[in-house]
Amino acid sequence: MKHFFPLFLFTLSFIGIKTENYAQNFPHWYDQTHDIEVIIPSQPDSAWVLIEKAQRINLGKDNALYQAHLHTLKAIIHINRSEFDKAIQENKLSDAVNRKHQFHFGLAYNYFIEGQIAHRKADYVKATDFYHKSITESETSQNYLFLHNTYHSLCGIYIDQEQYDLSMKYAQKSIDLYQSSHHEMQYITAISLLAMSHKLKGNFTKAEEWYGKAFNAAQKNNNKQQAAWILGNWSLMYEDDLIKSLEMSLQAQQIWDEIYPEGTSSANNLGNIGWYYHNIALQDSILQVAISKKLVSTKNVCMDRAESYYLKSTEIAQKHHYTAIYVYFSQTLSELQYKRGKYQLAYENLLQFQKLNDSIFSQENKNKIAELENAKAMAVKDKQIQINQLLLKSKERQRILFLLLALMSTFVGILLLYQNKKRRENNVKLTQLNLALEQSNYIKNRFFNILNHDLRTPLAHIIQFYHYKKDTLGDSIAPDLDQMEERMMQKTEHLLFSMEDLLMWGKSQMNNFNPQIEPVRVEELFAYLGQHFSYLENQKIRFENEAQLILHTDAHFLKTITRNLTDNAIKAVGNQEGEIITWRAFLKENIPMLTITDVGKNLKKENLDALYHEHSDVGIKNGLGLHLIRELASSIKVDIQVSQDQGTRITLIFPPKESTKS
Repeated sequence: MKHFFPLFLFTLSFIGIKTENYAQNFPHWYDQTHDIEVIIPSQPDSAWVLIEKAQRINLGKDNALYQAHLHTLKAIIHINRSEFDKAIQENKLSDAVNRKHQFHFGLAYNYFIEGQIAHRKADYVKATDFYHKSITESETSQNYLFLHNTYHSLCGIYIDQEQYDLSMKYAQKSIDLYQSSHHEMQYITAISLLAMSHKLKGNFTKAEEWYGKAFNAAQKNNNKQQAAWILGNWSLMYEDDLIKSLEMSLQAQQIWDEIYPEGTSSANNLGNIGWYYHNIALQDSILQVAISKKLVSTKNVCMDRAESYYLKSTEIAQKHHYTAIYVYFSQTLSELQYKRGKYQLAYENLLQFQKLNDSIFSQENKNKIAELENAKAMAVKDKQIQINQLLLKSKERQRILFLLLALMSTFVGILLLYQNKKRRENNVKLTQLNLALEQSNYIKNRFFNILNHDLRTPLAHIIQFYHYKKDTLGDSIAPDLDQMEERMMQKTEHLLFSMEDLLMWGKSQMNNFNPQIEPVRVEELFAYLGQHFSYLENQKIRFENEAQLILHTDAHFLKTITRNLTDNAIKAVGNQEGEIITWRAFLKENIPMLTITDVGKNLKKENLDALYHEHSDVGIKNGLGLHLIRELASSIKVDIQVSQDQGTRITLIFPPKESTKS
């Protein structure tokens, strides 16, 4: 008994499934369409609504490829509805974009859909051609999922064409691909196809073994679709036990009626059930077993059921253009109707069978398919020949290169002897220069030590004097004078603190003035700025650090930048009162940022040139502090942006990988 592989359900049902093992081969926006693809076979109307919604989303520079993929999904829905003209139209829209961008991932879809349409129309020559093109694009884009699907489709074609060696070849290709894809469901489908091919070749032991593995794996994964599909095809193993075959097919049909009643697998299984009833009715001994098991009550009931299942199968096949299924079961239906005396119906079905069968399974079509297979094999061989020729040329170039290298080695050896003599002379000079440089660095370090001490000491004496004066004179001094002296003390103390900090930093950087990257807590940075500018009266500084950022940068560079920016903001706001200067730390799209905002008068553009241009005028009145900010920011890879609207906002943008939350 011939049967038909329920091809279309699987190739379209599992398109939307991918695994993490090879998700890196998919475009970054694919996850946004993944859930839609999964529900297309079972909920096409819901999938269509989601596609319409997704088409209103703009993804920027990748939007064209994203929209093209949505057209592809619409084409798949049209195929499931047997609306082939609409499917072709949607697929053309997608193909044009993918071809323009040379997007091999999308082109694999487009060729596969063309193959599916031709396959559903039983045009096996075109289908084979498109499937091979899809394989080429899938291999280029490393789209293992489509390689699985295309191998399964070609396996189905060769089963229908009764070329079982080729069907086993493509089933095995899919099984081998599992080592790269680790895609369980595609692997289960592949071993089921291998089992089917073994059965058709007459190797029932192997077929039974592979069917058992496939069915157990489907049940383990709780996959009803695959379990039903495997049961329906496994039932064909037991042509000598039609009761067992019938029971397995009825079990499979219960699942199809629940999840996909008008799919190709359901139509095919319904026809097989009709065939089982048909042949049970023709054999009295088997009919009595069926009656005893209460599968039927009489021979006429058995024949009625056979005709009923045949009609259900052919009606679904005709409705959805499952041409191959319609061809086969229209023949068996005509045989049954003839035996039951329905000659006119039998004649009409037989004519339809002969007409379609000649066009689908003709020797001419088989020859064309074989030519395509041979062309594919020749293309692979031609490519291998080209590779071999390139390898020969490469080896020839290597021999020439080795000769040249030998000559060059001789010349280089002579040159090295000469250079070695010169090197010894230069080493003597370099040793003398290094000694002089070490002495110079020693002098500079001593100079900074002295400078640190000599600057710190007098400033410390001044502060001691102010403390002494305040403690001894008490309240005898006028309040205004008290306040002034208090401010002077604070400013002097902060000056000492800043100079000591700078001098110690300068000392550590004498030999190598480069950023020292380390974790810097923004909370501590803001505390430092608050302490440094705590003497302010009219201008209050507010600090916002809700994200509790930790920056990976040079602490001294960052202190100098933020201190200078704060000084500039204080000058900009003048004597205004209130919290009119704001420092804020936050993350924006995983990028750490610091902003300082003041409500002072907007500076003119030329006043801010030093933040952007290294050739702008430098001086005390021409943005010396801004030059310093720009150079230090560049050293620690920080970008600066300025916006002016009711004041000035300066934003420091840090590298995204250089920051974390505390």
